Amino acid sequence: MSTRLACEARLSRGRSAKQKYRRFPSQDPAFPAARLLRFVTAGLHLCRSLGLQQSVTKKHAPEGYGMKHKSSQAPLLGGLITCSGALMLHLKKAKRRLSPLALCAAFSVAGFSPNAYGADQTATEQTPEPPFDKQRFDKRQPERNWSLIIGAGASYDPKYEGSDEFEVSPIPFVVFTYGEWLEIDPGGISVTVLDQGGFSVSAAVGYESGRDEGDGDRLRGLGDINFAATVGAKVGYDWGPVEIYASVDQTIGESESLIGKFGVEYSAPVTERLILGARAEATVADGKHMQAYFGVNAAQSARSGLPEYKAEAGLKRVDFSASATYALSDHWLVRGEAGIGVLTGDAADSPIVEKKIQPSVSAFVGYKF
Repeated sequence: MSTRLACEARLSRGRSAKQKYRRFPSQDPAFPAARLLRFVTAGLHLCRSLGLQQSVTKKHAPEGYGMKHKSSQAPLLGGLITCSGALMLHLKKAKRRLSPLALCAAFSVAGFSPNAYGADQTATEQTPEPPFDKQRFDKRQPERNWSLIIGAGASYDPKYEGSDEFEVSPIPFVVFTYGEWLEIDPGGISVTVLDQGGFSVSAAVGYESGRDEGDGDRLRGLGDINFAATVGAKVGYDWGPVEIYASVDQTIGESESLIGKFGVEYSAPVTERLILGARAEATVADGKHMQAYFGVNAAQSARSGLPEYKAEAGLKRVDFSASATYALSDHWLVRGEAGIGVLTGDAADSPIVEKKIQPSVSAFVGYKF
């Protein structure tokens, strides 16, 4: 009887202990460390989900939101602290000690999880690679918007306008162009201010070469006309290879001439190396220019023996010319031009004019950079 009572007492104590450990499993001496690890891992996964949700919210948040939430791992760390605090409080209430093996395993999982989350977040927020820069690795030289031709040549023309004697004059040849708006040639500097739909407007600065009384017998006693600068403007219209133009130039000082020119010019390539051109031009001048170059006043008449002559404004001359430019190579070129001018009106009737027909020829050799 006593033996039976002792067995029932032990059995009752065993049932009470099992019920107690079912209610508080962490107090069970047989409570394995694996359960603790699963508990911590589940908490970490929960924290990780919270952090990922914040990264998605941050991605679609308005500008400035990210400045207040710089740390993408803040929810993860907060969740770790919360889970750790809850776990330690539970163990304290249960008056249990965590084994060293379980403690090390828990902190190992906590240490590796943020790194794994950081890798996932980096992959999620990775920016696309910039497009390939072709210009950086393109070894071809960029196209220049300027050209320079330097050369020399000579012209064979009358000694003065209206002379029957000819002379050879050496001429330096320089042509510089920049873009479609600047050109420097032997005639001066031209700047295009408007070029649209074939219509162009340009301003020019040039010169008037003047005349020496020693250039011919009929000029003796008439005095010299000095070199002077000119300013002017030009309007033109391009119609394929044909240009129709009109220009006006005012001489500053000396003769104070005002000269207008109207003409048409054709220029087109015939082959890859040969360019042919032709031009017809009419020149009109005011009274000051006509009197300075073709008139004879009383003082000049007394010194030269020529009769007095007053030249009026009007059409001074008409010119026709043809040109050819041939490229010897990619850099060397030659150019030739032949023309004929016909003096008209009061210019043709002047006593200083010996010949109304004024032919001329010129040739140049240049190097293009």
